[in-house]
Amino acid sequence: QLFAVSCPTATTCIAVGIDNSQQVATSIGTLSGGTWAWSAETQAGNGYGDLTAISCPSATSCVAVGFNSNRNNITIAGTLSGGTWTWSAESLVPGQSSQGELTGVSCPTTTTCVAVGYESSNNTYQSITTVGTLSGGAWTWTTQSVVTPDATGYGQLNAVSCPSATSCVAVGYDGSLQNGSNQSVTA
Repeated sequence: QLFAVSCPTATTCIAVGIDNSQQVATSIGTLSGGTWAWSAETQAGNGYGDLTAISCPSATSCVAVGFNSNRNNITIAGTLSGGTWTWSAESLVPGQSSQGELTGVSCPTTTTCVAVGYESSNNTYQSITTVGTLSGGAWTWTTQSVVTPDATGYGQLNAVSCPSATSCVAVGYDGSLQNGSNQSVTA
């Protein structure tokens, strides 16, 4: 199952999700002669989990986010070299205190990405963000921080878009899942 796609060029797209053995997976699509051809899903990262979002800031680099089998927030990076995509091992985002999921990522440059999602505990959700930077060939992610739009303390960010390295908009909902008082929110 593929859940998200990013197209760094008009003729190349990278999709992410989960394969039949419950491992994180990618598929590469190429457009030739007016027809899209997709590779078979291949495992990426290093284990069970799900990739829920991807951003490709260039034709040769992508960052995907999601969660592993323990519901820990994860990131992986892909690079294209010699016609072959290579994916890093999964990296855990520092600072997670309970189960969660990264649900959105946007990379306004080839060296900066912003990811959003949530942590959950006892059927309550808190929106979180983390910023990744590429230096010396390795991605480093900030300790995830909780975003609290209002006094309820509940919420979930689902997607993010960063038109520049200094500006992002994230969307999701605010409110308790227990009382059904959800409302959309931008942060």
